[in-house]
Amino acid sequence: DSPPPQLPSEGSMSGALRGLGFLAVLIAVSAQAATDGYGLGTQEQLALDRRSVGIFNIPGFQTRLDEIESVFRADPLASDPDARRAIQPDAAAIAFNALQLIVDDDAQRPAIMWSGDTPHRWHGIDVPFASYGLNNPDNIYRIVPIDGASRYEIEGREGKHAPAQTTYFLYNSLPGSGAGPIDAPIDGLLGKDIKIGAHGKFTITIDGDPANGRANHIRSRADAKLLIIRESLSDWARETPASLSVRRVAGPKPNPPRSESRIAEDSLSLAAKMVGYWLKYPNAYIMKTPPDTIGKPNARGGKWGYTVNGRFALAPDEALVVTLDPASAAYVGFQLADPWAIPFEFVHHLSSLANGQAKPSPDGTYTYVIAARDPGVWNWLDTTGAASGVFGIRWQNLADDSRIATAVRGAKVVKLADLKAALPAGMAMVTPEERKIQIAAREASWMLRVR
Repeated sequence: DSPPPQLPSEGSMSGALRGLGFLAVLIAVSAQAATDGYGLGTQEQLALDRRSVGIFNIPGFQTRLDEIESVFRADPLASDPDARRAIQPDAAAIAFNALQLIVDDDAQRPAIMWSGDTPHRWHGIDVPFASYGLNNPDNIYRIVPIDGASRYEIEGREGKHAPAQTTYFLYNSLPGSGAGPIDAPIDGLLGKDIKIGAHGKFTITIDGDPANGRANHIRSRADAKLLIIRESLSDWARETPASLSVRRVAGPKPNPPRSESRIAEDSLSLAAKMVGYWLKYPNAYIMKTPPDTIGKPNARGGKWGYTVNGRFALAPDEALVVTLDPASAAYVGFQLADPWAIPFEFVHHLSSLANGQAKPSPDGTYTYVIAARDPGVWNWLDTTGAASGVFGIRWQNLADDSRIATAVRGAKVVKLADLKAALPAGMAMVTPEERKIQIAAREASWMLRVR
């Protein structure tokens, strides 16, 4: 039998209060999930994970990671101490994410793969960190290879508490490959538009024909490459991803599958392209904006939400205080990342907060405090000790767009000694003991992903 899932280790988990808080929350959220269902740990997923990890751990693959690191080291951002410290782990994270994309890149033998999340151990498999370009810690990302010559059906079942938003978008290239625009889907479906049947069941069809009356249809085309499923959880402990499976129902005779050596080579090639692609983004956009400022939100391709990115640069005794209007969004997420836009560790640290995890002010807005030291507020965004980095803010599944232009209410750098005067009335505060319980609850709720 496989050992039970294990959360990534953290030394501070050993305290008695921390352990009791973790255990109590784990029991509560596990009971909820057992009732609701949690659909990630399929046999197909575990087989994909085993194959990915096996290739990643080949000595020859690990040796080639130096090539990925060299792309980082040659970039001007490498002069930043926080960026320089992140080069080795970030290169490995992008390389493993590229490997996941290639392992599940056989559209004639499609599989649904959960990818792009924090390192974890489940069912005897140690899965490394996989990330690129401000991957959202609140998202369950799943990928499905698609080609325009085939027909597919995705069978799904929603749990009792669906994610705050789900999107099924079809793209003509792998993320960061440079072969196509990153935020311009061919076609897709929003979760709120999917017709759900009895017991939460639904079917999505994907092919090159018009819907012709078919519900839940995504129309592909000749250059179709990848379906990305994003399930955005505003509350990790309550909302659960759907159970999903895919089958190819028609198409040309399958070609021979790729060998493991071919997968390894293609993955390293894709990783190098991804690094080059994603380094252009912070250099061309984020790093040219003044630090500690936030612009207006921009619409996402596919009309599924809005986002704004920026950067922070704070002294050890400073904090950035940010106030946001949820602007009718069912999901609001705020995350921090290193200067290369790879998320900070987000299970044991409060480096991201969704609206289901944050506490609003009495007027309905959310005020966050970005700082390297714990400021004693519930809505702390932890830089994990870094003085510099980038942030991403998302508003998704809006009831209307009328307030989005003014959704950023303010951003101000203050001294930690003067923080209290900069906070709104009614700001939720925490004691050190309450912080331990808050983080224990976060750890327990993330652990549901590896049931």
